[in-house]
Amino acid sequence: MNITEKFLEKNIYSRPGTKLKAVEKIVIHWVANPGTSAMSNRNYFNNLRGRYASAHYVIDINGSIIQCIPTTEVAYHAGNSEWNNSSVGIECCHPDWTGQFSKATMDSLIELCSYLCQTYKLDPLKNIYRHYDVTKKDCPKFYVENPEEFKKIKARVKDQMKSDGEINLKINGKLRKVKGFIKDGINYVKINNYDIPIRDVGESLGFQVSWESSTKTVIFDDK
Repeated sequence: MNITEKFLEKNIYSRPGTKLKAVEKIVIHWVANPGTSAMSNRNYFNNLRGRYASAHYVIDINGSIIQCIPTTEVAYHAGNSEWNNSSVGIECCHPDWTGQFSKATMDSLIELCSYLCQTYKLDPLKNIYRHYDVTKKDCPKFYVENPEEFKKIKARVKDQMKSDGEINLKINGKLRKVKGFIKDGINYVKINNYDIPIRDVGESLGFQVSWESSTKTVIFDDK
């Protein structure tokens, strides 16, 4: 998951700097502007005058994520002050007017929601919403028109959460699960409260370290 912090300048229209009361919900949106990038939508929020709108995150069609506002602050995304004060808003770019997210966008959305649910102890089946669920606005369009597809998103987040926190490790052909996580494509394990790349651990123990992408498994073999 690749997140770039590009915080909006503080202003009354999109980033008031108000402290978020709590993160109790996640609200998913579409940008309603086909083919645009995460950065262009971020810049739109940054330059707003005369109306109030923003989101904590914008996910690009290519899957990259821009964070516009810290999750400790309010974003104007839900159209409801109670929800704005208690939720994180995620805007998703899309290639066309159907509003269906690209695979890359969807994969990043699942990872981001999994991360947020684990961080704030949320249940993805109960605490992830469409903007439509708050205001009846046609947002995110494809997932309002196809509610079963939105249920699949929540189910995928649930599945992702089950797999997060563990790394597949095969040592001389023997597979095991070890506590760890993946960040920016690098596998880490926690040792004495330090996050250490598992490659460094393997090489320090004298193993040849490789990666099996088809099974997402780290391989340790004797040299």
